[in-house]
Amino acid sequence: MVESDLEQAWHFILHALSRAKNDEEIAYVAAGALEDFLRLHGLAFTDRVDEVWRRDEKMRCAISCVWLS
Repeated sequence: MVESDLEQAWHFILHALSRAKNDEEIAYVAAGALEDFLRLHGLAFTDRVDEVWRRDEKMRCAISCVWLS
């Protein structure tokens, strides 16, 4: 999904983070779908990621778990 449908992938990530019950679940989303999404499409979604990051604690936690190389 991260490679083929950007909008669906973005909405999946947001939904998964909203449903995460603890830091472990947030890290799981971050190290998987979010990390892949940002690696492939981060520049195209910078504004949207930043908007969510500013208002959502779970996204801030998730971003801190992402490793981009």
